[in-house]
Amino acid sequence: MNNSFNEQTTAREQMLKKIRAALLTKTDSPGTVNEQPESDLFLFDDPDPSIAFVKRFTSLNGQFIYCSSRHEFAAFFRQWVAQKNLVDVYCVEPWLNRWSEEYQLPVQKNTELDQAEAVLTGCEALVALSGSVVVSSRQMMGRTSTVIPHIHIVVAFTHQIVPEFIDAFDVIRERYQGEMPSMISTITGPSRTADIEKTLVLGAHGPKEIVLFLLQE
Repeated sequence: MNNSFNEQTTAREQMLKKIRAALLTKTDSPGTVNEQPESDLFLFDDPDPSIAFVKRFTSLNGQFIYCSSRHEFAAFFRQWVAQKNLVDVYCVEPWLNRWSEEYQLPVQKNTELDQAEAVLTGCEALVALSGSVVVSSRQMMGRTSTVIPHIHIVVAFTHQIVPEFIDAFDVIRERYQGEMPSMISTITGPSRTADIEKTLVLGAHGPKEIVLFLLQE
């Protein structure tokens, strides 16, 4: 039993060490239009897909919180919601609502979506190549819920990280036994536009914040 616990602790420490290093060396968050050569956008920042995803996701203004278990997620989630002074965190996904009841999480399932300050969802996959979150119409909340509130909170697992988009499509195809969802969407950082004087504005056509709780489970 002690050996198993020690192995889990070591694995967690190794993951956290890699993530800290990735966050310290990540590229600067964009403040203006990225003029980097297009070829560099499709290169992996790290041979480890998990670390490559974290680096790309955070470089695009995504907020990232690593959790080693459900208990740690519950504690971090309550703390984060309190710091943001959020009251209406909307969620209708059954498995997340089961968690909210088990751990008494501050989420609502009876509020109106257009009045929610934030929405809590799962995802289909995470793409390391672009730092994207993949969602689909087969999820309980569909696409509308991820564009109306100002904050989108995603709960995902490390096993959902895949190298490229084609791998994400393979995951979805296998999950739904070949019956592909009518809509598959990728979320790459907060909603943004640079139409006005090439100045980047967040939250132009959807959430201005995207927060990912990634569980090692």
